[in-house]
Amino acid sequence: MQALAASGASVESILGGRFLGRQLYAVFEAAEILQFGPASPPLLRDVWLASEELQLMTARSRAGSREGLYLAAWGGHNAQSHNHNDVGNVLVFGDGQPVFVDAGAPTYTAETFSSKRYDNWAFQSAFHNLPTINGVMQSAGRQFAAQRVICETNDSVAQLQMDIAPAYPVDAKVKSWLRTVRLNRGRTVEIIEAVELTERAGETTLNFLTPLEADTSQPGQVTLRTEARSGQRPVRVRLEYEPAKLAPSVERIELTDGRLAKSWGTHLNRLVLRARSSALKDTWTLRLAQE
Repeated sequence: MQALAASGASVESILGGRFLGRQLYAVFEAAEILQFGPASPPLLRDVWLASEELQLMTARSRAGSREGLYLAAWGGHNAQSHNHNDVGNVLVFGDGQPVFVDAGAPTYTAETFSSKRYDNWAFQSAFHNLPTINGVMQSAGRQFAAQRVICETNDSVAQLQMDIAPAYPVDAKVKSWLRTVRLNRGRTVEIIEAVELTERAGETTLNFLTPLEADTSQPGQVTLRTEARSGQRPVRVRLEYEPAKLAPSVERIELTDGRLAKSWGTHLNRLVLRARSSALKDTWTLRLAQE
C-alpha cells in the first residue's frame, strides 16, 4: 500500500489536493512520502482480499508488467460506504488500457446521499458489468450479497467464483446465478454464467460498460477498439459469445457530468447481450482475447 501511494506522489499532487483535511496530512509527511519510492507502482501478479466486506480478486498475466490481460472482480454486499449496487462486478484491462470499466462516482449532490441515490444510473447494477435478471436490477442493503465465494490462483489461472443471485430482490425470480470469472494467463479472460431461474417474467441481459467502440456486425464476436483519433494507446480486444444464446446491441451513454467526463471523455458505451432462449436453466460462456 505504501509503495502504491508513493508511486503516484509528487510535489504537485501533494500541494494540489482538493480536500484540505487530507492535504494537510500529506504536506506534513511530504518528505517521507517523496523519499519512499519506488517510481513505479507494485504490479502484483495476484491479490485476494477475503473479507466479506470486499471479497476482491485482482490478477494479471505476470507480475511487474502491464502487458497482457488484467482482471479484477469482487463479491461483497450492497451496503458498502459510498455503495454502488455492484456485487459480482468485473473489470478488464488490456496492456494497461481499460476494456470493461466502472464509470465511477458522478459529482456529489444532495441526492447522492439521499433515498434517491439509486435513481442515478452510475450507481445501478444495469450500468455495471452485471446481469439484469427478468428486467430487475440489484438492490441496496447488507442482505443483498454474494454467496459461495471461492478464489483460486496458480501459475496458469486466476479465478473467482460466486453466486450473485442473492444480490437481487425476489422479483428477479432467480434461484442461482453462478458467475465464474477466470484469467488464463497470457491468453484469455473467460466469464461463465451458470443461470437457473424460477420463472421467465421479463428480459434477461448481460451488461458491460466500456470506453471502447464496439462492432457487433459479425455473429459470435464483438470487436472492441479505441477510436482512431482518441489519443489513447491503441487497444483491440475480441469478445466471443454464443450467438444462438445471446444477441448483442450497443447503447451510447452521453456523459454530461463533469466528473465522469474528466475520466472518460464525451461518452461510454454499454454492450448489452440479450438472452434468446426462454429456458429456465442455461450456461453462457464469454471469452475475451487481445488481437
